[in-house]
Amino acid sequence: MKWQLISEAPRDGTRVLVYGKLRVRSDQTPVSYMDVCLFWRGRWTVEWMDGYAPPTHFMLLPEPPEKT
Repeated sequence: MKWQLISEAPRDGTRVLVYGKLRVRSDQTPVSYMDVCLFWRGRWTVEWMDGYAPPTHFMLLPEPPEKT
């Protein structure tokens, strides 16, 4: 799996791993984030969280492990 531009990400409710930058903190330290989210109601779900800028990259999630 490789990081891809967010413009190529599925927008059909598929959960994906996203990467982006947080809005600058008060101490001016640049911070990035990775989170699992989906595109819903016209934007990525992380965009609804305070301080999160829109993601720039995404990666498909791996298949979950098989039951043992």
